[in-house]
Amino acid sequence: TIKVTGPGVSTEDYQSNNGVDTLFWNFAQPFATDHSDDGEYVVTVKVEDKAANSTETEITFIYDTEPPKVKTGSVLQVIPTPGAVINTAGLTSVSVTLEDLSGIDLDKSTIELKGPRGVIAGKKTDNGVDNLIFEFAPLKRDGSDDGKYTITVKPADKVGNVAFPLEFTFIYDTSPPIIRALVPTAGSTVFSPLYLVSATLDDG
Repeated sequence: TIKVTGPGVSTEDYQSNNGVDTLFWNFAQPFATDHSDDGEYVVTVKVEDKAANSTETEITFIYDTEPPKVKTGSVLQVIPTPGAVINTAGLTSVSVTLEDLSGIDLDKSTIELKGPRGVIAGKKTDNGVDNLIFEFAPLKRDGSDDGKYTITVKPADKVGNVAFPLEFTFIYDTSPPIIRALVPTAGSTVFSPLYLVSATLDDG
């Protein structure tokens, strides 16, 4: 006998053979390509010859039609956190952790960083499993590198599924706020009734 179990297996699937030496497991419908049949499948084969000698074997395979995605959990696995405003001294890397049924093809996956002046020069590294890292020269702390940064990741898995580019942004801000104006002004003498004091601020 031959039998297949897994997410896309139907009660209408059936076994057949060629009458000589090959067993088939026939699927009533081809596996879907919308990720609904994705998952691990188990193939179990039990064979007995005319002398009653028997053997049994079991293998597994993965059906995967979905591109990799950012790993989820209690914390989104993007560093820096998307949407964050940071002033990390000497920021030298950004990273994204991915997940996929068949595994991440780190060689074919890409990661880059763009800043206020365009693409940041650097190099891609990884942890050998699921984490893409982009390393670059330390961002300056004098305000010259301040602005919006975008991490762009294009992940691929080991069976050839490639995701559309994923983008995550953060703000790098090392400049302290500026007090633009104070009312009353410094050193002034107030002689009329005073109902409020105000400070106008600017942080870029």
